[in-house]
Amino acid sequence: ILGWKCFEERGKCMKLLFENWRQYLEDDSENIDIEVEGGSLSGVVHNDIQRVLNWAEKERTNRGTIETIGTLKAPIAILKNMHVEEESKNQGIGTDLLQQFLDKTYNMPILLISDEGEENAFGLTSWYEKYGFEYIGESGGYPVLLKRAEK
Repeated sequence: ILGWKCFEERGKCMKLLFENWRQYLEDDSENIDIEVEGGSLSGVVHNDIQRVLNWAEKERTNRGTIETIGTLKAPIAILKNMHVEEESKNQGIGTDLLQQFLDKTYNMPILLISDEGEENAFGLTSWYEKYGFEYIGESGGYPVLLKRAEK
């Protein structure tokens, strides 16, 4: 996929992946940027589900995932990137960042593409599942996770 190139530095793969989202998701959207000592998180709240679907189709997202995304109601939150510095891992910083994002996007569906791969032995998909995310398919070989809106 054009623009998908992972570098050794942690978090770069996600950043490049979401550069492609930018053209589809920046109009009519609200950015969410959270920074704490030792880490950061960026996301976006978007009010047009069709733009998300257009992006998903462009990025070779599997059909079942696109169909699931199509059932969501806007606004929809997208967790674009979360980074915890190496020396700050296992100190609850990722949990704190995610909780702040969940608080800001309460009652919205949240999509994310996990950059879990061979270089990431942490097990991001299972970590996110502890917070209510579920695996719904793949996009470009990466797991797509969804946290459904609270009822």
